[in-house]
Amino acid sequence: MITDDLGVALHQRSALGQPLSDEERQQLQAWYDEKDREEAQMLRLSSTALNLAEMVIQMRQMIALITELTRQNNVISKQNESLLAEIVALRHQLGGRVSTQPG
Repeated sequence: MITDDLGVALHQRSALGQPLSDEERQQLQAWYDEKDREEAQMLRLSSTALNLAEMVIQMRQMIALITELTRQNNVISKQNESLLAEIVALRHQLGGRVSTQPG
């Protein structure tokens, strides 16, 4: 592997149309290949980090939703307890005169 300085110099010469020896062309191509691999790796890491960040956001949204649903469930449970207590009190006031009918 050649240094970045040599890679840049060979690239500049090639871009300007200056002739390169066979060995220099091979070195330049190897340098390009290495830079392509480095870039691909950075993109994979960037993509992974982005996916992780998105998952964290989604997880926080799900936690907020679960928290809200739990709160609503607790409110409904307390309302049910109040209604059941009221039903018991009404039945007690009626002295059991009304039979329980479905519906």
